[in-house]
Amino acid sequence: MIQINLLPPEERSIEIPLKRAIRVSIFFVCLLLVSLYGYGLYTELTLQQDLQRARNQYELLRPTQQKMLAADQKQQAIINKNAILTALTKERKSWHAVFAHLGTVVPEQVWLTEVSAGNENLLLIKGKAANYPEVAAFLKKLAKDSLFTDMVLIKAEQEMMLDTLRFEVSVKIKGL
Repeated sequence: MIQINLLPPEERSIEIPLKRAIRVSIFFVCLLLVSLYGYGLYTELTLQQDLQRARNQYELLRPTQQKMLAADQKQQAIINKNAILTALTKERKSWHAVFAHLGTVVPEQVWLTEVSAGNENLLLIKGKAANYPEVAAFLKKLAKDSLFTDMVLIKAEQEMMLDTLRFEVSVKIKGL
């Protein structure tokens, strides 16, 4: 049946056919879905490219990471060796310091010929001197010294050929 609208055009109600409205709305919904799908594909592609760039960068940094791990292992080995050396140094006596200090105690007219270590911080000193007063001065300095204790003159005898005095002294070392 045909409908005729006799109202003036200003007063006529605008009617959009239902089929046409459904078609337009389906078209816009499909357009929206295609746009969302395209945006999802674009986002996925961009993220995959970023991920690939990050993986490439990571692969470029892998040799540096391996070098750093090797350096850390070497440093840890050095630290361990240093700890062992520190522990050993604390247990050992510093003979260099003892001999350097002994050199400051010896008078000019006294010559040391042998310095040897005994057990339990004992030091055996052999030497020569020009005369008895020089040996006495040496023994007096040893007795007053803060590093040495329990000084004992073992032997002192005159050498006739060289006109010198040969002596032996045992001394204990403090603080070692």
